[in-house]
Formats: sequence, C-alpha cells, structure tokens
Amino acid sequence: MHFYFLTRGIQQDIEQWKLWMQTRLFPLTFTDTDGTEKTVPLQGALRPVQLWEYVAPETSKDEILNTLNFDNMHGMNAANKVAFATLRKALGAKKHKPYDKSSKFLLPDFPNVHIMPIGIKADKLNWTAPNGRIHEML
Repeated sequence: MHFYFLTRGIQQDIEQWKLWMQTRLFPLTFTDTDGTEKTVPLQGALRPVQLWEYVAPETSKDEILNTLNFDNMHGMNAANKVAFATLRKALGAKKHKPYDKSSKFLLPDFPNVHIMPIGIKADKLNWTAPNGRIHEML
C-alpha cells in the first residue's frame, strides 16, 4: 500500500522524523514455495516525491536544462501530463523551449533518482537590488 502526503516543519525535525520513519518494521506474511505461510519483518520504504525549485542565472539555462535532462519524458502518461500541466500553471512556469544540448556540468550518476521536468520560469531582468546593483532578480 502506498500513502502520499506532504510534510512541513522545521528542517531538523523533518530530518529526525525521516530517520525514524525509515527504521519502522512491519510484518509481511507470505506463502513460501513449499506452501507454508511465513511472516518476516519488512522495513517501510520512505520514498520522497519532492517538488524542487532550482534558481540560477538565465545565462546558465541551457547548461542546467541539459544536465537535468529536461527532455526526458520517460514514464509520462496522459494523466501525468495533465497533472504536470496543472502544476506548471500553479507555479507560473512554462514548458521549456528547445535548448543547446552541447553544454552541461558534470552530474554524478544517481541511478535511483528520477527527475521529471515540470517547467521553467523566467526572472525579471535588469532589476535594481536594494544595494543599487542591477541584475537578474533571482
């Protein structure tokens, strides 16, 4: 059974909660190949389903889109596409446009991390900061 929920709280408390949840054991009863019923302890799997926002200068857009493989739509079915379009709209983001795939920064191989692209949102350009500096509003 899968339970989906959001968390909110103080970071250190969330981290302690995560560690606690990862150590919970539950009985799993199964029928063995010889027909006998057995029960073994099974560790609950706390698997994050997280929404991230990564903020960087627009001049690095292609590099970041390429590194995060934003063209990867693996596992996207019709329902996911509708949900992601709704989420994109709620975030005020847009679908990314074609980008230069020649530059990216090195990302270690994380085979158990799946990045599912939602969209991008441009910052206000030529913004005057409180200190008087003019730059992209990140």
